[in-house]
Amino acid sequence: MFFLKRFKKPLIIDEIQYAPQLLRHIKVEIDINRKNNGQFFITGSQKFTLMEGVSESLAGRVGILTLHTLSLKEIQTKYFFLIPGFCYIF
Repeated sequence: MFFLKRFKKPLIIDEIQYAPQLLRHIKVEIDINRKNNGQFFITGSQKFTLMEGVSESLAGRVGILTLHTLSLKEIQTKYFFLIPGFCYIF
């Protein structure tokens, strides 16, 4: 898919549940170069295993992490750092 080839990897795709059709294309891209880990970082606010409309399985191609939201105290701590070049909205 041209959309995925258009961007430099690693590619971060946020809220994948709104574009589940991308998963089929991500699977193809991963299969082309299986030895290159970390090509895509996929995030979403819905559990991957519960997403409706996901017909393509990424079994053997993904690692799933469940992350909880940061508290305001965590965001305000001196140890919380921002990555230059990214846009953050709090």
